[in-house]
Order: sequence, then C-alpha cells, then structure tokens
Amino acid sequence: MNVSRRVILYSVTAAWVLGVCSFAGQAAAWYDLSGPWQSRAVHRLVGQRRADFIEPNDLVIHQFNLGMSGPEDPTTPLSGHRRLMSGCRFHSCYEKAAVVLTAANNAEAVGIVHFHCRYAPRPKHSKLSRRRYVDCDSSSRLTMYIAAGRDAQDDSSALIRWARTVSRPDIPSETILIHR
Repeated sequence: MNVSRRVILYSVTAAWVLGVCSFAGQAAAWYDLSGPWQSRAVHRLVGQRRADFIEPNDLVIHQFNLGMSGPEDPTTPLSGHRRLMSGCRFHSCYEKAAVVLTAANNAEAVGIVHFHCRYAPRPKHSKLSRRRYVDCDSSSRLTMYIAAGRDAQDDSSALIRWARTVSRPDIPSETILIHR
C-alpha cells in the first residue's frame, strides 16, 4: 500500500473513531443531564417517596432522572434568582421532568409529566408469561412536589406553564406540598 493511501486510511479511521467517541459522550451526557448535584437537590426535596408515574411503584427521584434523561430544554429564568430546568425522557419525549432551583441550587419544586403507569392484571390475550404487566393511561398529567413556603404559588404556576407549553394546554395537574 502506498503512502498516500495509508494516510487517507488513517485519516478516515481517526475521523470515525473521534466521531464515535464524541457521539458516545453526547449519549452519556443525555442520560444524566440532570447532573449529580441537581439529582441530590431533588432527592433532598422528595426523599424516599414512591409513586406510579413513568415506572410503577418506583422512587420519585428515579422517575425524575428518567424524565431528564433525554434532550435538555433551555433553562428558564424565574423571579427571585430562581430557574426552571427541564428535559424529556430519552426515546420517550412525551414523558418529561422539570425542577425549580434556587440560586444556591436547592430544589424548591419538581414536576413530572407522566402517564400514570401501574401494575395491572394481565389481559387474557397477552402472550407474556412471567413478566409483570404494566398499564399506563392514554393521556398525560402533571404531578408537582412543591416545598411549602412563600414561593410555593409561584413555583406551581411556573411548572403548570411549563407543562402546558411542552405537553398540552389542558393538562390536568396535582400538587403535593412538602413541609420541611
């Protein structure tokens, strides 16, 4: 093989390797856009609570991380040096999550757009034998965990505006107040 072909082959191989590595880095970044600090802030707010949102009977913090595992939305500034960060689930952008953070990176509110997935009896026509059957609603809803305090109403309004923008204008919502 002459020198020019060898140089071209090495160049193409190097470009391919760099492209694969950069894509792998993006995919890894997409999986945990929430970041460990943000996830810890949400965990401090919601604790060990469990719910049937994206996955049945799973920790809310895990479901928040699932909701933030896909592409990140632009950060929205809010009043009082707070900001709303949001994203959607990797490969399922109908399911989303958002958090309202203070300037000190404390979570004041968390919102999850979900389809209320829960364990259900297996339909008679199902061919699945051992796996548990999961049933989800056909329309989405917003569930909010909000720290009780002076900004609770503002946080609720910000999350509802966000959900109506990224999901549907008539999305139903429920609020769970957390007293710290």
